[in-house]
Amino acid sequence: MNPGAIAVLRVMRRMVIRSRAKAKIKSKIKNQEPNPAFEGTRGYALACFPLVRPPAPLNSGVRPHKVKIMGSAKRMMEEHEGKCSTAIQIALDANVLDQCEYHDDCIYAGNEEIESAYKLGNYKLSNGELEGIFEDRREMTDIIKEVVEDHQGDECYACAKNRDD
Repeated sequence: MNPGAIAVLRVMRRMVIRSRAKAKIKSKIKNQEPNPAFEGTRGYALACFPLVRPPAPLNSGVRPHKVKIMGSAKRMMEEHEGKCSTAIQIALDANVLDQCEYHDDCIYAGNEEIESAYKLGNYKLSNGELEGIFEDRREMTDIIKEVVEDHQGDECYACAKNRDD
């Protein structure tokens, strides 16, 4: 026999073994009796039939156990974006960053040093204006630094592009 045919036979043998194992598990699930000790509890189905997955919700391509992970990751991302927008506003108020008067979405480096944004942020945090946004001063200064480093342009890119054309 040639090596290609041997490889095909090995793959087919693995497939047969896996399908037999799946059939054995399915027959165990069908023949399994529910445990009355778990009846009425929240994890009844999982306790009685541990190999059965809960059905996916209608009209969704995501299984329920994946929703929690994606939901928490999305919440964390939205929370970080909110903190970044607050840090941008602090940096704009402190003139560390400037906003283009023609293009609202364009933010670039301003005239002041980053320490003035730190001072303004600490003042607002002390007065309770930023309560519930940042956990502590360290987190606030880290996010202000991240935002200022992300917007290091000298001028509005759209205005520069229009001027050069």
